[in-house]
Amino acid sequence: MADDIFTHTAKPPARFRKNCRVRPLRLASALLALWPAIGGSTWAQDSSPTAAPTSPVAGDSAPPGGDKDGYKFPVDLAGYVGFRYLTSPGQIDAHSEYSGSIFVSKTLKRFRFHSEFNISNASQYDGEGIDLYHPRPDLKVKLDSATLTYNFRDWLQLAAGFEFVPTYWRMHRYQSTTLTVEDPIIDQRVFPTAFKGAMLKGDRYFEHGGFSYELYGGESQQAEYLPGGQSTFISREPMLAAKFVAHVPTGGLLDSCDIGFHRMHLASGDGSRDELYGLEARVEKGRVELLSEFAHASMNISNGIRNFFQQGYYVQGSYRLVRNLYAVARTDHANLDSRFEGPNDLATLLLGLTYRPVPALSLKAEASHDQTPHRFEGPGTGLLPGVGMLPPTAQQPSATGVSIAIVYFFHLP
Repeated sequence: MADDIFTHTAKPPARFRKNCRVRPLRLASALLALWPAIGGSTWAQDSSPTAAPTSPVAGDSAPPGGDKDGYKFPVDLAGYVGFRYLTSPGQIDAHSEYSGSIFVSKTLKRFRFHSEFNISNASQYDGEGIDLYHPRPDLKVKLDSATLTYNFRDWLQLAAGFEFVPTYWRMHRYQSTTLTVEDPIIDQRVFPTAFKGAMLKGDRYFEHGGFSYELYGGESQQAEYLPGGQSTFISREPMLAAKFVAHVPTGGLLDSCDIGFHRMHLASGDGSRDELYGLEARVEKGRVELLSEFAHASMNISNGIRNFFQQGYYVQGSYRLVRNLYAVARTDHANLDSRFEGPNDLATLLLGLTYRPVPALSLKAEASHDQTPHRFEGPGTGLLPGVGMLPPTAQQPSATGVSIAIVYFFHLP
């Protein structure tokens, strides 16, 4: 896993519209997520990675000790625990965050169930997951995803449940696999975070190259910030989307070259709509990897005229210095509300190192420089390391922050 790591990068105010309150069935969701654990030990144990191909769980990451002839859990159980220390000198006191994730998977013939649980004391307000109990400022317990997939063929799979919107960073966001501590600015801020619904997906590879696709729809889920940032809520809207990724053959020029396009339609309760599209690219050659995403959203379109737009991008490069040591650099830029200049026009620069002494352990340190003034529109929407609860209209100067993280991955036999 140490030689094959995918990498990626918060989202202030988004759409100012009615709060479409749809209360999640927390108990039903929890029972669904735990279903494979109580489904009996006679099911065949899956030997594939614990999570989907985009998850941090890889077979070679499991610590030794699993006896193939001994007792095995009736489900595939893995996860990670992490600690982050973040600070922005001259802005706010440093703070630390603890988090843990558990992945529960089960395969029975052509069916595969996968769910993710997350526990965190992070102060940020986001659109991730379904709260399993009323969240407190210092503790959140969430069901991040729960999906059931039927595999007709590698190129034809049908999935249903609660899942992350498949932007590249969302699908590779795990602290056990990313090379950075901080996420990109556009993550969760342009495209919605998650959705409840169904997806048709698949991968097809040829002797040279191939493609992957995802067609999905349902109800989106995203954190919203009301004007003035005095309160926040989760917005849910009907949506349809499609994503296509071409695995481009390069005749040996590159080790890999993936180019993707993402399109989404969101329908608002007031009759308007949002139209979103995204581009992504990932290329790899030897010790070098280059990763980039762009996202654009035309907001509140009515009678063919949009009210405003959001857009942003990041470009991240990494270089493997030695076998287990990586250097990473990333530049971010985002305009989160075209109606306002300055406060919502954001840019950051990040430099960091990641060291993996063993596959299961990741040690990360990075410095980031914020290049624009901010207006924070809600609690916990800070972009810089160390930013927690700030006044909704606080103006902050450019500053440099330092972040560190320690993450341990586990995979039970």
